[in-house]
Amino acid sequence: MNKLLAVGLICLSLVATTLTGQKAEQLVRNIQADFKKIERYTADLNISFDIPYIKIDPVKGKVYFKQPNLFKVKTEGIAFMPKQNPFYLMELISDPESYVCIDGGSETTPGSIIRIIQLVPKDHEELILAKLWVDAKGNRIQKTLLTTKTNGTIEIKYIYDNNPVIKLPTSMIFGIEVGKFKIPKMMSADLNSRTKQTTSTPSLTQGKIRLNFSNYKLNQDFNEKVFNQ
Repeated sequence: MNKLLAVGLICLSLVATTLTGQKAEQLVRNIQADFKKIERYTADLNISFDIPYIKIDPVKGKVYFKQPNLFKVKTEGIAFMPKQNPFYLMELISDPESYVCIDGGSETTPGSIIRIIQLVPKDHEELILAKLWVDAKGNRIQKTLLTTKTNGTIEIKYIYDNNPVIKLPTSMIFGIEVGKFKIPKMMSADLNSRTKQTTSTPSLTQGKIRLNFSNYKLNQDFNEKVFNQ
């Protein structure tokens, strides 16, 4: 075997061993540490819907966030409550004492090693179990599967650009159980006024809600009165 190739394979093996050997708890802490560096941010938001038997046009808005948990989305016709912060999982992992971390092994994909981690909240009003697929090299969550008390099972896929500085996703794709997912009241009213559902709608179907973020502005001042509006 070519010596250079052999050395390269050994190096890759050592990197893989290091990443897979890193404790699951430490990976979760690394993700939270990166997120805590973002004291505040704003971003433009585009929300699109793929929900069976319901037709709704994409919605544009703007998102505001400030640590530790101030969150606001401003759109026309749709109101998002604070508990619908798509990054609320970060609130859970901010306190290592609030959950039990279970290592679920790893998966190898081209260019990265994906660690599977399960988080069991000790006491949470909504979340029962969170399963995370984490890029161990980039400390980025690639996918989560959330088992909730009132909204059923929610799968979230995270898409990022190539900017190593901004570790926030450019897109989040929510896979929801339509029969269980609680649509915000104003959004529900807006749907009822503009759409028709067939009488044969199943009690439980799969739908998708996609959030596209753009024009991120990190750690820049903005008028915090927006959180009270």
